[in-house]
Amino acid sequence: MALSKTNPTGALKWERKYEKAILKIVDQFNDDVVDAFTHMWDTGELRTLEAGKFDATRFSPFVDKLADKKLNKPAKRVVKRIVPKAYAQGEMFAKTMVEGLFNIVLGDVLGVREKVGELVLKNEIEFKGFSTETSRRINRTISDGIIDGKPKYTIVNDLRDGFEMTRNNATRIVRTETMRATNRGVMAKYKQAGLEPTGHGEVPPLHPNCRCTVVPEERDGKLVLVWKATYQPGRTCDACMKKNGTVI
Repeated sequence: MALSKTNPTGALKWERKYEKAILKIVDQFNDDVVDAFTHMWDTGELRTLEAGKFDATRFSPFVDKLADKKLNKPAKRVVKRIVPKAYAQGEMFAKTMVEGLFNIVLGDVLGVREKVGELVLKNEIEFKGFSTETSRRINRTISDGIIDGKPKYTIVNDLRDGFEMTRNNATRIVRTETMRATNRGVMAKYKQAGLEPTGHGEVPPLHPNCRCTVVPEERDGKLVLVWKATYQPGRTCDACMKKNGTVI
């Protein structure tokens, strides 16, 4: 069976949907932070504080609550919608591979709800940590700016500079966890067909942003599972390429 070099599992569509939804949330949150900071500055709540005597507790709790409400909770809703789809995509890919090789029809995998639930929880934990770290970085940028006596527009620019890191971190989580969910579905379907790791046993993703997967191949008259590197600039590392074609 000829497989796409860049998207063998078909999971890229779910990654893109996931990424689009999360970045929309991130961008709105970033705008809300700037609006809130600007308002508090213009109304004198922050601007009148003496440089060098800024009390972060007057602003930090607000940012923390905003991050939870506008970043963490909306991300959870996206996770619950998309992650099960990525898992199902993995199952469908593996089902097609196995049925083509064995000329059989596979039914449903048992325990799917539990497996998907674990993946959803992991994604939720990832975004909770992401939300917390983002909040800390914003609070640090604002407090350092005020303590250093920077004007409002400079602090806003500092915030916007940090927002690119926020977007990149969110994208990294989405890309990594999409393939984790997909490959979990892939491996569950292979196991149903009696195919399990016989080599080193390591299953992708190997690293953040990894898009590798696992495919069955015939080796010396036996069907084994092998590492399948996915070719994509910036996301296919040397370690993945070395594993390409190795038995897992």
